[in-house]
Formats: sequence, structure tokens, C-alpha cells
Amino acid sequence: MWGLSWDEAIGKTCLELGYEPWHADMHMKEIRQVIETKQPIRSDVPFTGTHGRRIYDYIFVPVIGEDGNVEAIAGSTRDVTERKHAEEMAKRAESRRRLALEASHSFGIWDWDIKQNLFTADERLGELFNLSSDEAENGVAIEVPKQYIHPDDLAACEAAICESINNRTPFDEEYRILQKDGTVRWASFRGRVIYNSSGEPERFPGVGVDTTRERNAIDALQEADRRKDEFLATLAHELRNPLAPIRNALEILQSDDYSQNQKSEAFGRVERQVTQMIRLVDDLMDVSRITRGKIRIHRKPVNLCEILGTAIETIQPLIDEKQHTLLVEKVAEPVWVNGDLIRLSQIFSNIINNAAKYTPPGGNIEVCISTCDGKVTIAVKDNGEGIPADKLKSVFDMFTQVDGALERSQGGLGIGLTLVKKLTELHDGTVNVQSDGVDKGTTFIVTLPVLSKVPKLASKPEKAHDVIDATAEKLNVLIADDNQDAAITMGWILEAKGCQVQVVEDGPSALKAVASFTPDLVLLDIGMPGMNGYELCTALRQNRALADAVFVAQTGWGQPSHIQRSKEAGFDHHLVKPLDLSDLEPIVAEAWRAKRKQ
Repeated sequence: MWGLSWDEAIGKTCLELGYEPWHADMHMKEIRQVIETKQPIRSDVPFTGTHGRRIYDYIFVPVIGEDGNVEAIAGSTRDVTERKHAEEMAKRAESRRRLALEASHSFGIWDWDIKQNLFTADERLGELFNLSSDEAENGVAIEVPKQYIHPDDLAACEAAICESINNRTPFDEEYRILQKDGTVRWASFRGRVIYNSSGEPERFPGVGVDTTRERNAIDALQEADRRKDEFLATLAHELRNPLAPIRNALEILQSDDYSQNQKSEAFGRVERQVTQMIRLVDDLMDVSRITRGKIRIHRKPVNLCEILGTAIETIQPLIDEKQHTLLVEKVAEPVWVNGDLIRLSQIFSNIINNAAKYTPPGGNIEVCISTCDGKVTIAVKDNGEGIPADKLKSVFDMFTQVDGALERSQGGLGIGLTLVKKLTELHDGTVNVQSDGVDKGTTFIVTLPVLSKVPKLASKPEKAHDVIDATAEKLNVLIADDNQDAAITMGWILEAKGCQVQVVEDGPSALKAVASFTPDLVLLDIGMPGMNGYELCTALRQNRALADAVFVAQTGWGQPSHIQRSKEAGFDHHLVKPLDLSDLEPIVAEAWRAKRKQ
């Protein structure tokens, strides 16, 4: 949007990011207002950036600390140009409707002969009221078209007719009309009563226009806006939820008033909550990549049993916590599919996770597998809360949760099933849902193409164990990261495993450190101010003393373009934050091997 990379944008003011002075000043005033009032601000504003002149909807939300003051401001923005254009089109359509109703060539013309009670209309308006051509031309009693007016609108329509007849006021009403095929159409009507010389009502002519398309567009916009607002509230709720137990656990770990068992349990709670936050952020990133067409899957022959095993391993703690019984049907022969193991596992972990969440404790979850006509069908069935019939079509929509209320939320952002659908389609498969209603359980059915040729089994590489040498010799590690909390704690972990660690917070400090400290392993954050990680890696690579060092990029960005840029800068590995020690251990082992060869 700004035409800048992440590294170039961090630490800049709005003015430095390319905002016009009035625009930058407006946002600073709004931020001060949020701090003073502790209330969120939401608006929209035009901005000319890399995508041209666009309109952006934004919200600033205060994050309140324990002292009751605003300790941070969370913001989000989205491009609403198309929505604004749609609203403008709706306004223009309304203006055109008004003009059309005043013209003789409007959508439809009608005339009610009050004395003879004979309603006639042109063919277009007659069709709207389910009249045949002959009925519309020759006339029918007014009660005939009235029977198609929506029951909820009929009383108001009749009252408006009486008002026009009795008080000589113009008739201007919009209401719904039932169609014989079961659909409903909206139409707007305008007319005026004509009186005879005696002042008695004689005729009631008018014009009408079908407004169904405009009505549907406005309803869709309002529904999208409602779901977006609900999502933002859910996001704030879900991201703040893990913070309370994490803060409580830190209090327990820092105090001597608690037993060792309580402290061990506190560690477990922190791990679970951090894992939940990582899952939420991963889902957000994935759905963003999918909607922008940026996600890539790395397909290869994968055994279905391995896919399900990986998925169940992820969800097992929740199944154990809720004391569910999970039954997985065994297959006589291995079933192979062409897909991405991680993404396919993500599909089933999301589905099984939903089943576990929405099934009362002690429930049953079954995974059934069947193959037919070159396809495998995996059905995940539970005996939980079920899904109302009117919600079945929307469960895969973005930001949808069946109950839709925070106080009843089971957690999550309402995007898990959207990911399931999109990822399944990327694997040339389909996903459907079945439920007989509330409290009658739910079944999700995933169908994938089966590989016709069974691949040869390849032996798996053994996992590295005891990668840190227990001798007196130490592995020198340099960590450069402006997030010192993350860097220092990572340093402690590596020191506990026998490394000699030096931590710095920026590029110049790293260059200064290597003058007296020769690292065997270098962990560089990419998004550092001043000199970013790419530039620092390039500079350090010019130091001959570091020729055998292993360089690792650590960043929140993990797209193929970011990995390629890391390689071009001289990095040996690219790890996405938060770092997983199981990913780091083989790299540490590689650094040890390189050190021993020196």
C-alpha cells in the first residue's frame, strides 16, 4: 500500500510513509483522542499509494493495561473502494429510480378504477404481481394483486392507500411482493388519486419500479459490514484471552509462595496459551495468503494414515482434556494422495478440532475412510452440538461462527473452516457438511483424488539427537535482534545447551562484536531498524573469519520471495518466528560439524 518493504516502514511516522500532511495530522489527532477517551475510532479515508487512489476503512482500538491506562493502540485497515463504489451506485440507482417514477416510461404503469374496482397494468408491472397478459390488460379486482403483497407489509400498504384517498396525499411506498416460484421481490410505487367533479375518488394511477437488486446489494453490504465488525471484536477477544493465564503464570514463576508442581503446571499453561496464539496468527496469515492467491502447496505422494496421524497428534491434548473417545477406521491397504502433508494435516486438524470443541465432554468422534472411483472420502463424525439447518450453507464462509456470540464462543476466529475449504480445493478435492440439527451431531466429509500409482517407500532421515557437544569446547553463537526479550531468552536456551552466546540489538553492534568474538552460528533478525538483517548478513559475509559460520535469518515473513531474498543475501537458513527449537537443533548440529572441520 505504501510502496515500502516491512523493514523500510517500521519506525516511520505517517508523514514519512507518504501520507499527505492533512492526513498524517488527522491520524495523530485520532490517536491522541483514543488515548484520552479510551474509546475506539473508526472511519474511512482516501489514500493514494502503490494501488492508486483507493479508499481505506480503518479502526484504532485502545489496549487497556492493568493500571487502567492505554498502553498500546491496535489498528487495522482494509481496502473498501469497491464497497464505496457499490454504495455510490446504490445511491445513483435510487436517484434514477426517482427520476424513472416521474417519467412516463417508468418500469411499470398501473391504474386502479376505484368506482369499478378494476386494477390494470402494463405487462411488466403485471408480471411483478403474477398477472397474465390478459389479466393485466383487461383488469382484475384490486384484491388480486394485494394477495401477493408480503403479509408483513400489507397493513402498512393498505394504510398508505387509505391515507392517499382520504387526505389527497401522494402515494409513495416500497414493499415486498411474493412470487409464485417462492422468491420475494422488492418494488417501489408512486401514485396520486384522481377525483371527479364531486370530489369523490375515481381513479388511482401510478408507476412502479423493481428495486430487488438494489435492496439485495445494500443488505449484502450491511451483512458484510456486520460480520467484519464481529470478526474484529472476536480477534481482540481471542488475542487477549491467552494473556491473562500467561501473566498469572509469570507471577507464579517469580514467587516463592508456590510449589514446584504448581510452577511446572504454570510452564505448561504458558506453552498451551502461546501455542494457541501462534495458531491464531498462522490462520490469519494463511487466510490472507489464500485470498490474495499467494499460498503455495508443495505436493508429493503422501500416505493418508500419515496425514491423519499428524492431524490427530496436534489435536490430541484437547481430546484428552475433554475426555472424548476418538475412533479412526483402519484401512486394509495404504491410501496415497498427491498433496502437501502439512496443508492436508491442517485440513483434518481443523475439522477434528471443531468436533472436539463443539462436543460436550465425554463425546464420541469417528473418522471413517472409504475409497471409490479413484477418490478417497474421509468423514469426521461427532455427537456434539450440531448445526442448525439455516447455518449449514454459511459454515465455510469467512468469519462465520454458528452461535455468533462472544459469550458463547468456543474460541477461534471463524476462519478455520474457510481454510479447510480453500485448502481442499487447492488439492482438487471437495468438502461438505451434514447435520440433522441442534444437539444431533455434525459430519464433515472431505473427498480427495487417490494416486493411481503407489510410490516406493523411502527411508526417513533419523532425527538429530544430542546436537550440542558435551565437551568443554563451546559453540560461539551471535544473536542480533532488536527484540531483546526474544534474543536474550533464546541466548539463555542455547547457553544451557553448551553454547557461548553474545546478544546485540542492531547491525552496527553486530559488526563491532565480531571484531573480538568469532561466531560459528549467526542468528539475525530481518526487521531491525537502520541496518536490516539482509544488509547485515551481506556485510558479515565479507569477514573472512566467518567463512565457515552458519547464518540463519529469523523473521515473521515466510513467503517464497522472502526465502529467496535471504538466500541472495547470504543466509544458509530461513526460519519463521516464533522459532521452533526442533527446527533450530539440526542447524546447531550443522554448525558443530562445520566447527570440527576447521
